[in-house]
Amino acid sequence: LRHAFPLHVALEKFACFCKTKTNGKVDSINTRDATKTRLAGEIKAAVAQAAELNFNIEKLTADYGQMESELAKAQAIRDEENAVYNEVYGDLSKAVVALGSALDSIRGSKKANFMQTKEAVIESLKLADAMGKSPKAKAAMALLQGPNSDYDFHSGGIIDTITGIKEDFTAEKTRVNNEENTAQTAFSNAAQAKRQAIGAAKATVNTDTNTLRATDSSIATKTGLETENNANLNDDRTYLKDLTEIGRA
Repeated sequence: LRHAFPLHVALEKFACFCKTKTNGKVDSINTRDATKTRLAGEIKAAVAQAAELNFNIEKLTADYGQMESELAKAQAIRDEENAVYNEVYGDLSKAVVALGSALDSIRGSKKANFMQTKEAVIESLKLADAMGKSPKAKAAMALLQGPNSDYDFHSGGIIDTITGIKEDFTAEKTRVNNEENTAQTAFSNAAQAKRQAIGAAKATVNTDTNTLRATDSSIATKTGLETENNANLNDDRTYLKDLTEIGRA
């Protein structure tokens, strides 16, 4: 017959077993409690970071959208201004050429050549009148109204008047060209700064978007670990409770 352990020996072995298991579960519970606290803190921080990233992405996206709209409007205005400049500068250039040709014809006593440029000169004088050069323009127009057969092509009056208007046009060409260059330079500088700001905002949005994806992935992973850890923690606590109750029985 197999010799049975005395009862007190069996109880001592069981007590030792319970103590060993209890100590193991207590250590496991402490470890899982610490893990629970750590994961909860990390998830909370990650959720806060994700919220901040979302806010920054939305704000920067709205900001660069606004800047792109402003740049487009500014470009449209600049294009309109440039179109006006090109028209005005073109008219002034034609006037200078026409008046120069007229002066060359008069000084060379080439009546036929002057008659060919007369219409262009008249158009130039109309432009001069529109520019506020009415006295000079009207004086030249009056001189041009005389009978062509009696017209003195060396008339100092007509030469001086047309020369003065030509000089006015030349000066006006310089002025509007300088204004255009100044306006274009100012626009180019402002547009470049705006484009750089847009580029920086888009780069930040791209970086933040990538960071957000990583953060969301981390939140999902840590949430899964937290769920698993909490389940194991509950199991440990239940096991320890049951073991403690058995030990007391």
